[in-house]
Amino acid sequence: MSGPIIQGDEGSYLGTANLLARGTGLLFRQSPFQPGYGALLWPVERITNSPELLYRAALVLNALAMGSLVVVVYAVSRWLVDPGAIGQRVAVAAVVSAYPPFLVDSNVAVELSVFVPLCVLAAWAVGRCAERRTWPRWAAAGLLAGACYAFHALGIVVVVAVLVLALLARRPLGERLLAATAAAAGIEVALLVVVLLLHRIIAWDHSLAAPAAGAVVSRSQAVAGLYSRNAAVHGHLLLLVYEVAGQVWYLACATVGLAVVGGVLAARATWRVVVERSRDPGDYVATFAGLVAAFGLSSSANRFIIGPKGAGQADLLIYGRYNEHLLAPLLAVGAAYVVRGAVRWRNVAPWAAVVVGVVGGCGVVLAHGRSAALLREPIVFFNVIGLQPLLHALGRIDVLVVSGLGIAAAVAVLALAALRRPAAALAPLLVVAGLASAVYSASSMVTDSRSRADQRVVIHALGLVDRVAGRPRCVAYDLSVGSEWTLANDQTFRPRTEFKPFDSQSRQTPCSDLVVSPRPDLDVSYPGARLMALENYEPTDLWVLPGTTQDRLAAAGLLLPVGFPAPLPAGAYAALVSVVGHVPEEVTPGTQIDVRLAVTNRGRTAPWPSRRGFVSGDGWVSLAVAWAPAGAPVVPIPTLMGSAARYQLDRELWPGETDDVAVALGVGPSGHPLAPGTYRVTVALVQEGFSFFATRGDAPLEFTVTVR
Repeated sequence: MSGPIIQGDEGSYLGTANLLARGTGLLFRQSPFQPGYGALLWPVERITNSPELLYRAALVLNALAMGSLVVVVYAVSRWLVDPGAIGQRVAVAAVVSAYPPFLVDSNVAVELSVFVPLCVLAAWAVGRCAERRTWPRWAAAGLLAGACYAFHALGIVVVVAVLVLALLARRPLGERLLAATAAAAGIEVALLVVVLLLHRIIAWDHSLAAPAAGAVVSRSQAVAGLYSRNAAVHGHLLLLVYEVAGQVWYLACATVGLAVVGGVLAARATWRVVVERSRDPGDYVATFAGLVAAFGLSSSANRFIIGPKGAGQADLLIYGRYNEHLLAPLLAVGAAYVVRGAVRWRNVAPWAAVVVGVVGGCGVVLAHGRSAALLREPIVFFNVIGLQPLLHALGRIDVLVVSGLGIAAAVAVLALAALRRPAAALAPLLVVAGLASAVYSASSMVTDSRSRADQRVVIHALGLVDRVAGRPRCVAYDLSVGSEWTLANDQTFRPRTEFKPFDSQSRQTPCSDLVVSPRPDLDVSYPGARLMALENYEPTDLWVLPGTTQDRLAAAGLLLPVGFPAPLPAGAYAALVSVVGHVPEEVTPGTQIDVRLAVTNRGRTAPWPSRRGFVSGDGWVSLAVAWAPAGAPVVPIPTLMGSAARYQLDRELWPGETDDVAVALGVGPSGHPLAPGTYRVTVALVQEGFSFFATRGDAPLEFTVTVR
């Protein structure tokens, strides 16, 4: 990963750890993440103040946590295959751990990496409860279920699954009540820790009520309220069918039918546990796997109902992430069935029919309920990593092609398993999953990380404030800030600075003169406010309210002009443009050669904003490159540069700072090859919409190039 580039989720985990350890941090206090991941980072935060070290510690912890999945699946497999068959148990653990989303998520700091092994560990604890029906074992299962809730709100699904299994298993009533009571006690102990951590984290002055000790009850009421409200929405049930169909279709295809096999086996096990009084640990594990998958699917479908008009993302039609949080136990059940040789020729056809029915039926509903345009919407691959290579190649959700390939792969696995070659059936899955994860998913995350590598404008500006006006105790951010990316990143790199929200619409008084807001007209609500920095990619701009800090920054030439976008002050039109390396004397027609130019702000009165921070309007500074035949009459800069090629600065440049810009030689402004001849190349800076630097006394860079 390039960076560290702290994304929104990771910023919340690191902020939680910082607040637990030092009392500052956690930017988004209105909706804090579950505190479990931050609690694991708490010791590191106590040891070091370095954001880079903390972030790398988070990545290492994440990899270790997800790496433990193979261990816990191996442990739970003792009840799914012959406990003495070491090879079979290793195969089950390898298949589950090689599922592409699990492989890829081990490369970023996400709560999923801890939640997934914890969920499987809860399944292992449930299996132990069947082996020996003692209340301490049920209490341990409840404690692990509560720990799942500490890491993700979906942990409530695991909590409910443990309680349901304890109550519904066909045993004497007294034994069931004792099991449920012990499980509830374990759950409450874990949730009490969660409540205490949340109480430490949440800022209660932000209109938030303290969570009650009966967190399970309140959460259950919230879930019931969600269903009640959605049921009143016109067409809700039909939309719910579309959502469930899309998500089941994705899971069935992404797991080459193993999730379907696991689901059928879980349904059988549930019947045996509830009706036939089975006390087989494997049946308990399979029942638990089916319960968490079913409850999670219902919750996920309700969460992501997007309706017939869609939401601008095709991946939301088949959203997989929340379901995959709870998938590992079910995947282990399905893989174990294949590995232990239970597939015979006589049942290949029935199993194939089930897979065809699920994939085909859900695919038909998906294609029928969503228009072709919706299926072609942009895809955020991180939400559907299991099918990323295929969706990447197709460029859209092609239901027919993906369904056909998913069914073919599932039938191939079943046929190879029937040949008593389960290893041969599953080995290709491991290879394909590993290669797909490395080539597509992991590389796309690294590419996304690198694309944000210069997203440092506001945090860099705050560093300039530190040097000129002193380090601020607090930075205010506007509630209308719609993006977490930049602010979470900035707060991580300033762990001792409090980022406190305020509402600019109601003209609330911010905690300091430094204000981050997406509003281009913040000076209307706060007269005299001056703009200092425009962040790349995201509309999060740094404003400075009137006061001592603003006076010092203005005197140092670190603020944009009053009423910006407006012409830069006269002293800002001073630049130094020089070649890094050398300029080739000759180039071949049609051959593009990039030459690096160093662009330095030699002014003393204002920064140069780059175009990346603009939503609309003019005012940014860019590099204009014009070509003219050597010996041609010299024309004024505005005329010469009328059709010049433009090259953008990577970031805002304050006085004295330098940025490198790559300029293409050998092609004209329109991108067409230049005719042979000698050309005079003129490089000049321009404030778009206002004036060229050369008309304000700044000397452009000139050199000659021969096209031969």
